[in-house]
Amino acid sequence: MRWQDLFADLEGQAGALEWAEIDAEVADRTRGEIAQVTLLNRIRAQVGQRIVLTISGVGSLAGPLVQVGANWLLLNAPDEVVVPGSAIITVSNLPTTATSPEGVGRVTGRLPMTAALRAIAIDRCAVTVLTRRRQTDRHARPRGC
Repeated sequence: MRWQDLFADLEGQAGALEWAEIDAEVADRTRGEIAQVTLLNRIRAQVGQRIVLTISGVGSLAGPLVQVGANWLLLNAPDEVVVPGSAIITVSNLPTTATSPEGVGRVTGRLPMTAALRAIAIDRCAVTVLTRRRQTDRHARPRGC
């Protein structure tokens, strides 16, 4: 009887260790998958919603999110503002949901910021450019939109 109890105990310990290893592997894979979700993909899930951003060199911007490209976003705050993804410091109240670029269309989510700026230049829209270095660096194009 003692030997049966000993072997049962050893089997129980081995089973517990196996489940602990499986749990650790699942947790590790989950962390890896979550780490691959980019900030812009989380922001992309908020298209049409009001968001609040802190932008390097500008400060706080709030308004409805119009579009998200590969490395930029368009915010209506109250004028349309093209924000490079690299300038975003914080996003307030961002939910945990995310949308991949493939989820919004074949082209839209992959458009680089240069494509958005090219479209603005072609339309000859008035623009204000703020750089990170000084908030007073401003350049405007003739009105046309």
